[in-house]
Amino acid sequence: MRLITQIVALSRKNALVFIRRSWTTYFTCLILPILWSVYVAQSKENWYDGSVYGDGHIGALRSLPNDLKDNTLVYVDETSGAGSSLLARALQGAGVSSTAKIKQVATVADIGPECPEGMSQVSSCFAAVVFHALDASAQTLNYTIKTDTGLSLIDVDKPKNDVQQERLMPLQWALESTFVADMTGSKPSPPQVWEYTNLSMADYKDKIRIDFLKATRDVVAIVLIVQFLFVAYQLPGRMTTERAIGLSEHLDVMGCSTLARVLSWHACMSLVFMASWVLYGVILGLLVYKHTSLGIMILGPIREDADTGGHYEHASLSPLRRIWPARRLQRRRPGCRRALPPA
Repeated sequence: MRLITQIVALSRKNALVFIRRSWTTYFTCLILPILWSVYVAQSKENWYDGSVYGDGHIGALRSLPNDLKDNTLVYVDETSGAGSSLLARALQGAGVSSTAKIKQVATVADIGPECPEGMSQVSSCFAAVVFHALDASAQTLNYTIKTDTGLSLIDVDKPKNDVQQERLMPLQWALESTFVADMTGSKPSPPQVWEYTNLSMADYKDKIRIDFLKATRDVVAIVLIVQFLFVAYQLPGRMTTERAIGLSEHLDVMGCSTLARVLSWHACMSLVFMASWVLYGVILGLLVYKHTSLGIMILGPIREDADTGGHYEHASLSPLRRIWPARRLQRRRPGCRRALPPA
């Protein structure tokens, strides 16, 4: 009963300390933790590359730019000249200017040095074509089209900004329509284009959220602990401040126990930080852990704070338990002195 009375009295004293510094209290205990929570929850947006998924619109196939957007088309011919001839006739049939930049390299490994990507993962090459096999008798064509890593943006709503319809599909149609014309004697009419993705926009955002958690689960664990370091930092700081100004000795003389002081500070700080913990759980539950119960997200920080406080109390009281027997021994033998050696 005496311990409870001391805890209540000291908690009132601690509450006055927080009330007198209201702006600092609001910023440290409410605004700063909430800003940290929003930053953690919104950091997954950095994984979003701006792509637009879903069902696009049906439209006409675009033609190859006559100047290849002033970029270089690199190709590798592994068919002993058949691929080079097919590419030349395909570009001529697509209306590409004879002054367009076309360059042949020996192997696939030479494409990278010829088309070095910058910081934005975009090079000065329009595309790269690798002809693996071309058999006119078997009517088979095996080739690969390569583009820059930074041009992987998908936008089904704005096909003009889509590398699929701006580069890949026109180049693919130019090659395949020329090959079909060589095999059949007549060039097919261009098809219509309908670009779509297997994932909807909601599925894509959900995939980004899950990939973010998988890739940063070890980091997120540390980030979650930081939320409770405010209390873990404030507890020893407040206790040290009381010792520095001489308040600890005054409370000890009045018979106040160290346990009551620690518990009072912990209880007062927990009540002050309670609103930020609740909002912290709600923010993460709505933005990151969408399929987890909000009750778990709200009660989790509160339980974690109780564990943090318990660990601190144990660490604070354990030194007192070690020195208590020595103090009691000194009280029992106040006149004991160590004998000096004879001169």
